[in-house]
Amino acid sequence: MKSWKKILGLAVMALSTTMFLTACGSKKEASDSDGKVTIRMSWWGNDDRHKATLDMIKKFEKSHPNITVKAEYSGWDGIVEKMATQIAGGTEPDLMQMNYDWYMTYSPDGNGFYDLNELSDVIDFSGFSEDLVEPGTINGKLNGITFNQNMGGVCYNKTTFDKFGVEIPETWDDLIEAAKKFPDGYYPLAGLSFYQIAQYLAQKYDEPVFDEKGNLNLTEKQIQEGLEWKQSMVDAGVIPSQKEIIENIGNNSVATVKQFIEGNYAGQTEWIQGVSSYKQVLDENNQESVIAKYPTIDGAKSDGVVTQPSMEFSISKNTKHPKETAELLNFMLNEKEGVLAMGTARGIPGNTKAIEILTEAGMVTEFDQSILNIMNDTEGLYQGPYFGQASVYSIYTDILEQYGLGTVDSKEAAESLVNQAEAAVAEIKSNQ
Repeated sequence: MKSWKKILGLAVMALSTTMFLTACGSKKEASDSDGKVTIRMSWWGNDDRHKATLDMIKKFEKSHPNITVKAEYSGWDGIVEKMATQIAGGTEPDLMQMNYDWYMTYSPDGNGFYDLNELSDVIDFSGFSEDLVEPGTINGKLNGITFNQNMGGVCYNKTTFDKFGVEIPETWDDLIEAAKKFPDGYYPLAGLSFYQIAQYLAQKYDEPVFDEKGNLNLTEKQIQEGLEWKQSMVDAGVIPSQKEIIENIGNNSVATVKQFIEGNYAGQTEWIQGVSSYKQVLDENNQESVIAKYPTIDGAKSDGVVTQPSMEFSISKNTKHPKETAELLNFMLNEKEGVLAMGTARGIPGNTKAIEILTEAGMVTEFDQSILNIMNDTEGLYQGPYFGQASVYSIYTDILEQYGLGTVDSKEAAESLVNQAEAAVAEIKSNQ
């Protein structure tokens, strides 16, 4: 398990290198005496996102001939370490795609990034709701603007459900009944992570796992109850056993495994903005998909669905070109050419002005609209910035695997999860 302390240790070791790179960058910027400037933009994602963002940059450069944008992009692997090294050395890009929970490490007091409020004469924030502004606001300073919101949903293989005469489920009881009608080797869902346990507990107790300060809202007994509920879904045939999940899925995306492609795993819980990859796989294999709201338990106090900001964009506090960088950000978020170039490669934008531009251009499909409808009809619950931290999430994963394989019982698993998670949160706080 990598801690932020270890990552920042690597960043300090790399400081001499980054100082050299900073010096080189300063020479480059000093040479821009002809009024032309070069700024850097970084992001991670898949090929579709890379292609769309590069297209957006190309159009921006055409309409802003005095600005050159250097693109720095990759997949997810290595991003956390790379960002830690760059920020420690002051060599981070001018404009950065961020995870909202990184601000705890990089800007606990709000001074780690450029205050976007100071650039409001360049960036139009009028289409952004408070839900999109609040996550990046620290001590009144806008460290980052949220591209969109995300929440849990489900992609079902309707072809499989129809094959066995089963209606698309709306509740967990429906899923249990569906499992009774499925033959051996077929499951209504491919699996459940701790996110689903958190949502079960939220529906029952109307509380997130952690509060905003990282304190546990739930007791050890309640965590144990959540673990036992997950196992009850295995026992009912709603999801495969932990052993089968390890053998058939492992660390791969469910959308890529044979059992999902062929319809044996007839559903997958997923961030609603990410279900298109599952739909695409089913479409390519002549199977019909249905995107649905997250299922509820009997007597649920709320939908309890995990919701979180999806992708922040921040400007470096060290940028020598804040106005030009802000122009690039505004072009991507608000201006017609930039919005159309970006399309929905980062999901459906939260900015109402961008949605209007895409809708008028016919780029919000019926499928996209169904996602928007589900989000508008779902009561989300923010689990706080500590819930999804990498060091904390790895604890959930490890303990769920041990419990699922039967190496620990539910009481031991709950006790271990609580103790380790609290220790991990304390370590995160100590590095702030």
